[in-house]
Amino acid sequence: MRPFYFLLVIICFSSNLFGQTFENISVTEAKELIENSTENELFTIIDVRTPDEYLPEHIAGAFMRNFYDEDFDLQLDSLDKNREYLIYCRSGNRSGQAFQLMQDLGFQTVYNMLGGMNSWNASGYPVTDEIPAYVNIYASVTSSIEIETNTKIDIYPNPVTNLLTIKSSLSLHEYIVVDKVGKIVLRDFLQNNKINVTDLKQGLYNIVFLNIVKGQKNH
Repeated sequence: MRPFYFLLVIICFSSNLFGQTFENISVTEAKELIENSTENELFTIIDVRTPDEYLPEHIAGAFMRNFYDEDFDLQLDSLDKNREYLIYCRSGNRSGQAFQLMQDLGFQTVYNMLGGMNSWNASGYPVTDEIPAYVNIYASVTSSIEIETNTKIDIYPNPVTNLLTIKSSLSLHEYIVVDKVGKIVLRDFLQNNKINVTDLKQGLYNIVFLNIVKGQKNH
């Protein structure tokens, strides 16, 4: 089932244990991997540097997960472990630790780019400051029910109370709010068909409704 989104302005190592593929690769191999994965919808690049490092320049298409966030482990654990990941940081230290963590968490295919952005830049490979469009790279928690493409979800901001009122022919319960770099910043259940955005800073967010069920109208 397809999630619904609402836009608010606002050393070489390899392991194949239990079917896992974990490899440290050079920047040249990483560039070749990226070029050869353009048709692979499951291929995902993760930059584990800080926002101050990521926002000026990063590898095109890379999503950011800040290694220094207190919930970094949970951020990784929430990702779809069946996707194919390329991870990197500035020099290879943080991505090396994330590499081991992802193996422990049961990810299936992960490549760690040795030397990080330092080596990437030294090789003269291209970088960008563009943030990639939102792609759902999280582990599936939605139901298997097919939802028609014309199904409508209306969201009404309340300028007085910082509440969003949700109206739909679907039964909507759990939701996540994702910021512009793809990090989950809020996860909760609808309370009286309302989402409280009081704690969110001004910016751009996606709201993803989970476990959607047909046949019950929200008022």
